[in-house]
Amino acid sequence: MMEVRAATVQIWVSRDPEQNLAKCLDRLDTACRAGAQLVLLPEFCNYSGPFEDQEHAWELASPLDGPFVRAIAAKAREHGAHIAFNLMTRDERPTVYDTTVLVGPDGATIGTYEKQVLFGHETDHITVGRGGCAVFDTAVGRLGLYICMDGLIPETTRCLAVQGAQVLLNPLHSGGPDESHLHVPARAAENHVWIVSSNNVGPMAEGHAARYAGGSAIVSPDGDVLARASEVDEDIVYATIRPDEADDKRLPGGADLLRDRRPATYGLLAASPLPESGAGAEPPARTQAAAIQVGPAGDAPAAVVERAAALCRAAAASEARLLVLPELFPFRPDEVAGDPAAAARLSADALARFEALARAEGLHLALSLVEAADGAYHSTAYLVGPGGVVGRYRQTHLWSAERAWATPGDDYPVFATPHGRVGLMVGYDGLFPEVARILALSGAEIIAYPTTWRVPWEPRLTAVERAAENHVNLVAAARPDSAVPRGSLVVPVDRYPTQPHWWVRSPQPSELSPGDDRFLIAGLCASNARDKTIFYNTNLVAHRRPAFYRALAEAPREPAASGRAG
Repeated sequence: MMEVRAATVQIWVSRDPEQNLAKCLDRLDTACRAGAQLVLLPEFCNYSGPFEDQEHAWELASPLDGPFVRAIAAKAREHGAHIAFNLMTRDERPTVYDTTVLVGPDGATIGTYEKQVLFGHETDHITVGRGGCAVFDTAVGRLGLYICMDGLIPETTRCLAVQGAQVLLNPLHSGGPDESHLHVPARAAENHVWIVSSNNVGPMAEGHAARYAGGSAIVSPDGDVLARASEVDEDIVYATIRPDEADDKRLPGGADLLRDRRPATYGLLAASPLPESGAGAEPPARTQAAAIQVGPAGDAPAAVVERAAALCRAAAASEARLLVLPELFPFRPDEVAGDPAAAARLSADALARFEALARAEGLHLALSLVEAADGAYHSTAYLVGPGGVVGRYRQTHLWSAERAWATPGDDYPVFATPHGRVGLMVGYDGLFPEVARILALSGAEIIAYPTTWRVPWEPRLTAVERAAENHVNLVAAARPDSAVPRGSLVVPVDRYPTQPHWWVRSPQPSELSPGDDRFLIAGLCASNARDKTIFYNTNLVAHRRPAFYRALAEAPREPAASGRAG
């Protein structure tokens, strides 16, 4: 298996382009002499602003055939290395783009990529990129390019993975540690790709923070950080990566992160404009939500249901009004597959039991049970309220063992409640960024998530990322017998502005300790999730580029050969 020595270079970018170029060339010498074959420089490594006006920005931007690009290309040729670097590039006056350039060991440009989703005051001087997601076939692997804010939404990196990228290169210009500690590792894990990120460091001349956050990183396909740079000093860090490992998307139990996608159900991701979400009147300012952690402990399913009902009454006595129970909570692992008809009958009884509880206590409950319908069985999440069943969601993404008895659903409904608009996802769904994204695009303000933690990066990264990338509240109720010993989560979102600025894009979860028969209560504000603004002129939904997301609704395909991939 091919091994590649990768390096990420972290520098402070000054207001002197010539000084910046000299620093870049010096650090490239250092990295390549240390054996790096693939090197990444940070975003805006020629000049980071501020600018007096648009003309000033254009004058400081570099032509793609200008001296800054030629000097780095010559350095790639000198060392026989692949180098990716990001800079402001000029087009016809006064148009400026945020562009990553990838050059090969012969000094020739392999390809370029223009940033799709701009952040904050970048929109004052920079034009949104014209092309789609770019994947390039090189001697060091299939390289995908994305830039900073692109990674705060799920579509950009997902498109790169679907198009066959093995290694993603991510130049950053960030003043928040959320990139290094959440978004970059989460994108690596959910797509099972390597990511090399490079951030600026040091004082910020003008912008959203006092200092750049540093923390440049090289991350494995499991979301593990192999190397992370300082958060305060210029630095170079290295790691050996094996690009071919990213081609294997398998998880334990015969699952596959790309093969198990349901592209035929993802049409909304590429829709423009979006349909009306149906958001109604302003919901109450705050709702107490609870994740109920309960499951089989050697007793029969009917006894588990009674224990779960008792926990729900206890949570209601503590003022919780929206309760979420774990995935298929009455049943032991594999019990449903042994007799789905019996599980469906028990589930029907349990549903009636919780309908009565909801009516008596004035609750809304999300219940993961087995549904029998039209000769098939479904893993179904019911939303139950004081008036009965509000709606149901049939799980769309099934683990291999579940496909032995369950038929997947095809829709992602969202339901209006007094607590806000609630979307449902179950278990394996949470590993697919498409599911939570479609719920958010459909107007969900709270996602109820009955689940089982099966891989380590679910509770550590992707559950929180689902809330962050969609700016939506999330309640994840996990089975106590999960393979990964982590507890349930409640992830509330704040409203912009927050202090520090990056909290709004990196929600802080509350987590329950592992174990049976306990619950976690936290306050959620559904109205916080209605506005997807995370900074000045930066919106997680309004600034998506759906015209570039057609690949998400198609079967996975191999990337184009060297050149821009659409």
